[in-house]
Amino acid sequence: MLKIVSVLILFIMLYLLLKRQVLPRILSGLERRTRQIEQEMEGARQQREVTERMREESAARLLQADQETQAMLDASGQRVVEQREQLMREWELQVESQTQQFREDVARSRRQAIQEIRAQSADLVVAETEKLLHQQMDADDTDTRVDGAIESPGNDDAVPPKRHN
Repeated sequence: MLKIVSVLILFIMLYLLLKRQVLPRILSGLERRTRQIEQEMEGARQQREVTERMREESAARLLQADQETQAMLDASGQRVVEQREQLMREWELQVESQTQQFREDVARSRRQAIQEIRAQSADLVVAETEKLLHQQMDADDTDTRVDGAIESPGNDDAVPPKRHN
């Protein structure tokens, strides 16, 4: 029994010693560690919030950049279509103008050819008419001389020959 009482006394003393000196130190260390862990958890929570906010801002910026890029591509595509249409209109106008110019040139050449043919025809008609008139006048002149020679056989100057130019 003595052993039990001595163990019990020893246990009570050890308990009191631990309660007054060791346990307060352990409790203060645990409280300090708890506060430190809570502060670290609060810092981590704040860091996570900042990171989440930055991620959301980055996502919003990326979305805006994608939208701007798409708008730029759409605008660029629209400009390409408009430029293509403008070039096609200009090309059509140019082709139409060249076609009209070609038609005018053909019409002008045709009119000029017709005028040249008419002028040459008129010149030929005039030349042939003159030739025919000269032949006719020469025949008339010959007839007049023959008639004059028949009427006055020895007189060569009776009817002077007619000359027409």
